Amino acid sequence: MIKKVIKIQLDKDSRIIVVFQREKTEIINFVVVLETKIKNFKENKNEWMQVLRFDNAHGYPHMDKLDKNGNKIEVVKVDYLTNKEALSIAVDLIKNNYNEFISAFLNRNGE
Repeated sequence: MIKKVIKIQLDKDSRIIVVFQREKTEIINFVVVLETKIKNFKENKNEWMQVLRFDNAHGYPHMDKLDKNGNKIEVVKVDYLTNKEALSIAVDLIKNNYNEFISAFLNRNGE
């Protein structure tokens, strides 16, 4: 089994982390994470936080929208896609919409 890790810098404060394992041409496991840098006022430094995550951790592809504490606030199933399709779509979706995802993440109330 081959494991790959790819970092895609979107801008100075936003990036995609892609991790997947494949066997021959089949994607066995994957995770695609959108991260943004947030100021940690307690420690007076910037740190990377997960905004959303696509993976197949529960046996099917899905997207988890996260709050600022790392809790899932919404799960969107895309179990009609293969792992390979979901991986590709996740990267494209994040690349094309990361500003909107981050804005929604930063503006959520109650966290």
